[in-house]
Amino acid sequence: MPSVMQALAGCLGCNKANEEANKAYCLAHIKINNKEAFGAFPPKAGPTVAKYNGKFLVKSPTPDVRENNQGANKGMTALIEFPALKDAIAWYESKDYGEARAIREKCSDTDLVLCEGLSPQVSDAAGKGYCIARINIKDKDAFSAFPPKAGPIVAQFGGRFLMRSPQPDVRESVQGGSGFLAVIEFPTLAKAVQFYESPGYTEARLVREKCSSADLMLVEGSAA
Repeated sequence: MPSVMQALAGCLGCNKANEEANKAYCLAHIKINNKEAFGAFPPKAGPTVAKYNGKFLVKSPTPDVRENNQGANKGMTALIEFPALKDAIAWYESKDYGEARAIREKCSDTDLVLCEGLSPQVSDAAGKGYCIARINIKDKDAFSAFPPKAGPIVAQFGGRFLMRSPQPDVRESVQGGSGFLAVIEFPTLAKAVQFYESPGYTEARLVREKCSSADLMLVEGSAA
């Protein structure tokens, strides 16, 4: 039986067609402790995202949390797409975003990761549905049975993986989410719900739950 990392590597492998860079993503879960103080953060942070050619795929104060075994799904969720990983890193490390981040850190608890995607394809988030999961794998051998069972169910409901990474670039981990990161884009939120609640994925999920702990949410894409 292949190891879990071999199984994941098979999922992760993709050649960059025509040398075009794969998209990259910033995923943040933000637990707001002071709403009034936090109100100063979005107007400060938004222009910095645009400056580095990023766009929000998800901005949701109320994601549909289906699993919360790590505790990092509290509060709002944001998913930002950048042209390439270098752009995401440059944005996060910029002076402008640093000033915005200082505001956020005073009034919230955040888990934030940067991750290279699997494709150069641009996402049109409006009307789409997303399944976002952080998975802390406890038994790698047992977990290796999960990807082959779950993958066909994703395809059955029209989903595509934006990213699958055993080691995302963790920049903030105040809430404690950890492990493998997966983000799946579906044609609609309804399709994402149907996928998660389907008998096929339920069967696959039972395999995963025996050997890992997960935070998992379903959320609708942002129009802007």
